[in-house]
This record gives sequence, structure tokens and C-alpha cells, in this order.
Amino acid sequence: TTPPWIQGEEPLPRHDFWGHEHCFEFQNVEKLWDDCRAVFSARTRDDDAAYSQGITYYLPSQMKPRCALEAMVQTIFQQHTLSLEEGCMIP
Repeated sequence: TTPPWIQGEEPLPRHDFWGHEHCFEFQNVEKLWDDCRAVFSARTRDDDAAYSQGITYYLPSQMKPRCALEAMVQTIFQQHTLSLEEGCMIP
């Protein structure tokens, strides 16, 4: 099979979009929506500002997810890094 990455100094995705039928299987989708509403903070960018206002969140790759949203983020990250060669990513 063709690897999903184009090899180089920094591997690039071979395809613009990746999807998997069973990537997300939530038992409680409403909890995910609650989490999304709780962390949403994006605001319109002022004309004189380089970035919009809001808060950025970070989830360490090996941290146990604390909520449904973090579990989804971790699943996405793990799926995107499955094909990396050993030692390519240091968690």
C-alpha cells in the first residue's frame, strides 16, 4: 500500500482529506457538544490585530483525556501519527 505521507525533511500528508468510517464512536454525543460549547472562545479579529481573540488549548500527546472533546482530539492525533516511522515523533 501507499503510505499516507510524502517523505521529506518534514513528512507531508499525501491527501488533502482523510476520513475513516469508525474514527469517532461516542456513547454520549451531547457530552461532546457540551465540551465544545464550554471551550469555544473565538472572536472576530479586529482590523488592526494579526489574530482573532480567544484561547488556545494544548493536549500533551500522552496525557489521559479529561473530557469527550480531549478524547476526540487525541484520537485524531493518534490516527494522523500512526504511519510515522519510529523516532519521527517524540511525545
